Amino acid sequence: MELLSETPNCRSKIVASSALPYLVKILDSHVRDFQERAIKILCNLSSINNVCSDLVSLNCIPRLVAFLCDETLARHCMVIFKNLLNNQEGRASITSTTGCIASIAELLETGNREVQEAAVTVLLSLCLQSVRHCQLVMEEGVIPALVYISKNGTEKGRAGALELLRILRDISHDNEQGSYGADLVTSEDASNSSKENKSSSKTSRFLGFFASKKKK
Repeated sequence: MELLSETPNCRSKIVASSALPYLVKILDSHVRDFQERAIKILCNLSSINNVCSDLVSLNCIPRLVAFLCDETLARHCMVIFKNLLNNQEGRASITSTTGCIASIAELLETGNREVQEAAVTVLLSLCLQSVRHCQLVMEEGVIPALVYISKNGTEKGRAGALELLRILRDISHDNEQGSYGADLVTSEDASNSSKENKSSSKTSRFLGFFASKKKK
């Protein structure tokens, strides 16, 4: 089946044969060879868009996270995650699965150059989707590792790391500007409020003085 899954024309037939649930179930086995074969097949099948929704419904992502510590399998898992990011359900599952983004970010430091490249590709794809995703990635403290990869990674890894650093820098800058703007608004509001209070106080004193003069 692994060889068949490498042929684009055969992938839809494999999916139609209801093989996905069995492949995902193999991930729970304790036979390393079977697990590796299943992940490679899932990697090939994940290029089919509707398969991504099936993988999410089969709770595949939490299972794959457990294999990210295996350098051989991590690269295939990264390809699956990259394909899942093209699917709304896949994106939601990746960002909501406990430890998923953290485990991917960890590969930036622990993986070999090929795995680092794959992790950068996934995180870059994730950050291109929304500001919220950028914030989730930044929370994992990825900047030092990205700086290192931008200088020492593969050619694609260096380019991806530089692009990701640029995006995160822009997001961070926008957040700082927003915070600074909010502080200015708060300060200005406080100043205006103080001026209004002083003006109101002066007006009250003037009206009181005017009223007393009128009585006399």
